[in-house]
Amino acid sequence: MTSALFIIAGTVRNIEVSGEGKQKRCVLGIPEDLHRGEKKETQWHHITLWGPLANSAEKYLRNGSVVQVQAKVTYKDGFTNFTAQEVSYLADFGKGRKEAQDLKGE
Repeated sequence: MTSALFIIAGTVRNIEVSGEGKQKRCVLGIPEDLHRGEKKETQWHHITLWGPLANSAEKYLRNGSVVQVQAKVTYKDGFTNFTAQEVSYLADFGKGRKEAQDLKGE
């Protein structure tokens, strides 16, 4: 098992909320377009927010909102399955679209 810490800045496309209180869970879907020569691919990041951070996301974020998230990704590789889980440690709501693009370029 390996893990890494990184920052994602992007536009939220999917929001799923479940649970209550400290067990409240909010999953954000953030797409990233990758250009490899003539080929364009979309890679999805699924960010999981818990407790108070999930409450804030539910209150302030909508599809199309721009968000910056610092996350830890953990990779598990099995015989035929590969999974990546990104768990958020902080999120900065309310970044403007241009600011988010600037952050991606850093």
